[in-house]
Amino acid sequence: MPPSPSPSPPSSPKSQYLKPPAVTDPPVHRLFDPEDPEPPLILSPARRTIPLELEELFTPAPLSDAPIRDLMAVNLPYDCLQRFISIGRINTERNRETCGLLLGRQKGKRYVMTTLLIPKQFSTHNACTIEDEVDIAHFAKQRALVTLGWIHTHPTESCFMTSIDLHMQGIFQSVLPEAFAVVCSPKHSPNFRLYRLTDPSGIRTILSCEETNVLHTHPERQLYAPTDHVRIKAAGSMPMEVVDLR
Repeated sequence: MPPSPSPSPPSSPKSQYLKPPAVTDPPVHRLFDPEDPEPPLILSPARRTIPLELEELFTPAPLSDAPIRDLMAVNLPYDCLQRFISIGRINTERNRETCGLLLGRQKGKRYVMTTLLIPKQFSTHNACTIEDEVDIAHFAKQRALVTLGWIHTHPTESCFMTSIDLHMQGIFQSVLPEAFAVVCSPKHSPNFRLYRLTDPSGIRTILSCEETNVLHTHPERQLYAPTDHVRIKAAGSMPMEVVDLR
């Protein structure tokens, strides 16, 4: 009997997430038009879709267990959430994530979010990778802005933090303890949630994680929690700009 052919080597676990898809469609929403009608924030309520076997892994810690240090308050305009869901609508319809950065400045004893930055990016149904970090750094430096957090969509899933999200949040939170993540789920209700890593357990676990698979679990539970230092301000009460670098 002839010997069986040798199995081909497995593909890199990151390949399906880190290689940009071949996209020939025209760019979406490169310009911010303040005259556009605002979309409804809740598009259609639906049940949670976290797989049952992952429910415990991706359940946030109770709010009272999250903070162990004093954080400066962050003012976040409600308009930012509305505009971002609108900007990401076409990607959402194509089952692709969209991500953005929340930039702002310190004013007295609080931070104020002033700029929603949409960077160059490529995305899949469960990941979104920022490109051209040098351009982002140059933009922020020119305007004396700091990164207060980041925002991204889950096209079909509800609001929770995947392992990819946890590691992205770890980068931002290790630089600025007040940094937070906004997860938008346009097809679910509630359709947005604000999270940060628990401190010190969550941030310590994520920054020390050596797992090479993009999607993976952690032995620890409750690595993240809802924020309690971010103040969402009423629509129209704060000036805000949207800058699209795509």
